[in-house]
Amino acid sequence: MMDRPRSASGASSALGKLAGFVIAVVVLAGIYVGYQALQVLFPPNTYETALLATVADTVDADGVLLFDEVYVPGGGTLGYLAADGERVSAGGGGGGEQKQHR
Repeated sequence: MMDRPRSASGASSALGKLAGFVIAVVVLAGIYVGYQALQVLFPPNTYETALLATVADTVDADGVLLFDEVYVPGGGTLGYLAADGERVSAGGGGGGEQKQHR
């Protein structure tokens, strides 16, 4: 079989296609880099730097506290008749009443 020599027009055509592809890739890369630079230089969101701080609103005042107190006779520790989470009926029979432990 005889090899046919390539014509000059076929080589330049392939070289032209390769050059066009490389130029297209460089242009697209340039557009991407430009877009990223614009996002960094002119961000669409506004950012604020957060600092760790403790804030306390307090008022120091001198005063007198008045309330009606009721003396409970006896001693020991006071506790509730109903346990935590226990159901009680409305209107009496255990809810909110206190008992004395000795």
